[in-house]
Amino acid sequence: MKFVPEEGLAVRTKHRKKIARRDRVPAPTALRANQCWSMDFVTDKLTDGRSFRVLTVVDQFTRECITLAVDRTMSSAKVAEALTAAVDQYGAAPESITVDNGTEFTGRAFEAWAMERGVRVNFIRPGKPVENSYAESFNGRLRDECLNVEWFRSVEDARRKLTAWRNHYNHVRPHSSLDDRAPAEFAKTHRAVVDGRFALPTVDKAVGNRRQDGMRRSDSGTNGAHRPALFSRYGAEWRHV
Repeated sequence: MKFVPEEGLAVRTKHRKKIARRDRVPAPTALRANQCWSMDFVTDKLTDGRSFRVLTVVDQFTRECITLAVDRTMSSAKVAEALTAAVDQYGAAPESITVDNGTEFTGRAFEAWAMERGVRVNFIRPGKPVENSYAESFNGRLRDECLNVEWFRSVEDARRKLTAWRNHYNHVRPHSSLDDRAPAEFAKTHRAVVDGRFALPTVDKAVGNRRQDGMRRSDSGTNGAHRPALFSRYGAEWRHV
């Protein structure tokens, strides 16, 4: 309470809640699938004027839409629930997630979820949405291609339509940064390479010739002529991303 002696009145003052300072370090660069995710919210309205929110999660490397969770309101507990379902689908939690400073991401439920799974949470600076550019870019596509062209009669209707759009986005829609491939196609190719189903050529520093992993080095000049092209094609593919 604050006392004002001239008027003899006591004025109630509002004490602002102090938020613990977070150490902010540069977010890691995604070098493989399921390493770094970006997460954000989008808000829209139903046909009756009621609002609903969409939790959007994107893989920074493959550009896959990990999940679109729809509800009237979204709490920290609901965020953790949606992420648990996403991890069950993709088989593992990411190493890090980039988010803003919204209460849904600073709440105890999400914090506990991240700590339990060893997920590093990268908070962007307040008022700097560009630091979560993957989420911002995806949200723009979601709004232009779905939210602005669809009518949603209910939350259940919104879930159905957003699920259909997510499936099209992941499996059909070409992405310019992925050499005009769909995110799911790119992710499948990348995981196949990582799993060793396709052996990438390596450089033998002692001899100076590229050789194919898991195969005998051939003395034929014909086979050797094809290896640099294979190496260049894969190299340009990953550099492009």
